[in-house]
Amino acid sequence: MPRTLSETVLEASKGQPTVEIIFGSAHVGNYRCFLWDPDGRNPEQLAHGNNIDDVPDSFVIPVDPADLDGHILSQELIVQAADTRPGQVYSVTTTVRQGGKICVGGVIQKSGSLDDVKSLIDFRRFRTA
Repeated sequence: MPRTLSETVLEASKGQPTVEIIFGSAHVGNYRCFLWDPDGRNPEQLAHGNNIDDVPDSFVIPVDPADLDGHILSQELIVQAADTRPGQVYSVTTTVRQGGKICVGGVIQKSGSLDDVKSLIDFRRFRTA
């Protein structure tokens, strides 16, 4: 895990955060999300899924925001091209919200070229204000 992580700022009074994952460019996407303690240990799976079923790709983090200070959100993302033509691009956007509003540092965007399959990992530290 990287030593310095980007931060997403939560507000203690705004309620439990929600996370939404959107895969763009009509590609197949799979994800797993984990919550780690502030020391980067003891991961607990929060959600897993894909963008080809009827299940919404969003979830609530079932922890009081004040207790999330310092905790780490990780994502494991796999994007698979819908076909084999060259020159494709992928995009994945993860958004963290509280009370329906995007948190500071709560938009995580990944994009680039895609030939077949792309595996992505992201770590983000929560800071509670």
